[in-house]
Amino acid sequence: MKQIEFEGIQLSSLGFGCTQLSANFSRKAAVGNLETAFNNGITHFDTARAYGFGMAESIMAPFIKGKRDKISITSKIGILPKAIPVKNLFILNILRAGLNISSAVRRSAIAHTGGANQEVLFSESTARLSLEASLKALNTDYLDILLLHESSVDYANKEETIGFLQQLVKTGKIRAFGIATQYKKLPQDLRLLNSAYKILQFESNPLDVSALQHLQERFTILHSVFRNLEAISQLLAQNKALSDTLSERAGVDLSTKQALSECFLRYAAFKNPDGLTLITSRHNQRIRENIHTWNHSRISTAQIPEIFNMIREALPKQ
Repeated sequence: MKQIEFEGIQLSSLGFGCTQLSANFSRKAAVGNLETAFNNGITHFDTARAYGFGMAESIMAPFIKGKRDKISITSKIGILPKAIPVKNLFILNILRAGLNISSAVRRSAIAHTGGANQEVLFSESTARLSLEASLKALNTDYLDILLLHESSVDYANKEETIGFLQQLVKTGKIRAFGIATQYKKLPQDLRLLNSAYKILQFESNPLDVSALQHLQERFTILHSVFRNLEAISQLLAQNKALSDTLSERAGVDLSTKQALSECFLRYAAFKNPDGLTLITSRHNQRIRENIHTWNHSRISTAQIPEIFNMIREALPKQ
């Protein structure tokens, strides 16, 4: 797998997002996802204090043991995990399935993150406690990358915020920092975001022609690569002429979801060639397939702009 270097940090070009670890029915199965990714070439792992009701980081700890010098880790501060009494993954996922519980309890059980009073959650004292909790849960002394989770640009630009993060770098708690947010929340002119933030993490969206215009200005991490895959799959199923034309352009039968997902991965590689792309799944076979596709795609990146332009034009106008 292609390796990239940023600020002295060695990263695999494809990383593994840990949002779905708690969707496994056991911690052993969750660690199996991490081992599958690692054994197939992924060395970067992305998590957050909020993921898995605060359990994702502790699930990662036994996997990290003995590998810390071989992997890189991103975590995030700013959104605290929803407090729930259930810590057993089997019971948690039974609750998620909605078996024998009231709808009110189920709504609480399936929530992924807690409240979102960003100013309170991003206070220095809360941020420091959150970071220390992450380091303890992960059983590591440092993070390679720390991201402000859904921070506003105004908050990120505060001198005290930047000073706090720079001090964390100076003391060795983190090696680099940036912002993880939605693309639409970023300023179109990235000069409005302090240059201290060298990393941006946001969703990949091949249906938004205006998105991803400024990737060359910061180190970029893309997630949610398969966003809109289901909608486009349905479009092609209903429009055989379009499906056949796109398949001819790609040189692959795009009527199958597996082949179509290859296009989505190639889009991320095309738009973010010098950055990092995240995948996630709780299914080991899917993890292996996505990594193999990333390394050995049958679709040329040169075909990607035309393929998605045709898809955009065929979509119903809003």
